[in-house]
Amino acid sequence: MEYVTDGPNGDPTTHTTDVKPAVEEDKWLCCDICDSWRLLPSDSTALNSSSLPLQENESWTCVTGCALFDSTGDITTKGIWDCGSPEGTEIKLAYVKKEKTVFMEDREDEDGNVVTVIADMPKKVKIQPISTGDRTETINRVKNTYSQSPSTPSTFQRFTKSVPFTPSSVDYTSPFVITVPPPGLSVPSHWYGDFDTSINSIIDIIGPSYPINVLDSLDQKEKPVSLGPWLDLVREDKLTRSENLISLEFTDLKLVDYVKPPQFVKDICWVTNHWPPNTPKKPQVSNYCLISSPGCWTDFHSDFGGSTVWYHVVLGIKIFHLLEPTSFNRMKYEEWLCDPSQASIFFPDIGRNVEIVKVKAGETLCIPSGWIHGVYTPVKSLAFGGNFLHDGGVEMQIEVNSLETRVNVVEKFKFPEFVQVCYYRGAGMVRE
Repeated sequence: MEYVTDGPNGDPTTHTTDVKPAVEEDKWLCCDICDSWRLLPSDSTALNSSSLPLQENESWTCVTGCALFDSTGDITTKGIWDCGSPEGTEIKLAYVKKEKTVFMEDREDEDGNVVTVIADMPKKVKIQPISTGDRTETINRVKNTYSQSPSTPSTFQRFTKSVPFTPSSVDYTSPFVITVPPPGLSVPSHWYGDFDTSINSIIDIIGPSYPINVLDSLDQKEKPVSLGPWLDLVREDKLTRSENLISLEFTDLKLVDYVKPPQFVKDICWVTNHWPPNTPKKPQVSNYCLISSPGCWTDFHSDFGGSTVWYHVVLGIKIFHLLEPTSFNRMKYEEWLCDPSQASIFFPDIGRNVEIVKVKAGETLCIPSGWIHGVYTPVKSLAFGGNFLHDGGVEMQIEVNSLETRVNVVEKFKFPEFVQVCYYRGAGMVRE
């Protein structure tokens, strides 16, 4: 190594030495939630306890969000599980832990001078979760929260007969529940009473041979079936696996004459109000029929194109696990989508502040743009819903569409004609 000092007359003198720079060895922890490295105190024996083991070569993964360190930077040994327990259950924090060595090494600066710098931080070790390879563990966990979940979190608006819904009372930044049918929503009244009656009517209207795709809860893969025979299996409880019909869009089917979306959706929907008449390729995402066998799970997702979504439950119950699309949650969601072990990772373990909403028959839930959510259906259920883009969701709609491009979502699962819809709305703004 060469270094330079001032000589006796002030002239620079170059020296050469074989002595290598000192190596500093420190103990670090890496948070698997925020990827931040934390330097442990030199005397880490005080941290060794049953609540936070720090034995060499042990690996831990964070399960409680990012509130792991107090204001002084010390490690907090307890956290609150935020996934639906009303009282909050204390659990042990866990970390990805590895030993880090800070290397001092020589590099040349812009002027060619040799300087001693700290080398790059080593990459965090990623812990691969132990899993069955499907979503069995996830489904068991949401089953356990089912009986504990409240009807609506206190942070969400809930509209009732005594607190009626009006479009001006919401800003579409937070989910809200309407416990009575909102204005404009139309569903045949006799469908609310009996599963067999409503299913028979839907088969008669659409036709038993109509081709559909149903989603398997364990592997989240679709398979093609015919509507009538599949619904017969659901009705008679003869399915061997929990399967979910969530992609039956009926704008071009006769069912559209029987079921109408709420008026507040039609009033602000870009496709409804700004797609030119008689223009081909009009997106058809406004009317979905959703039928679920008991125990169905739809894994965490943001609806395509950052669209806002409404659900109206006619029969049964839907349990929604919702996470706000904060920058942190969006970052973790993108990582999760790209993780080959995604099926074995329960997203709230790496996201922050999951809220659980139980939506019962006769109630309507609206989920704003970008909100990440999974849906559990404990009993046979019938629901209707739809997706829409609108002025209040512009920023998040663009964010989600960009994310879909980065992670290579196939066109089939993206909002159809997203750019064209935005163009038509932009043209409308210019005219306005």
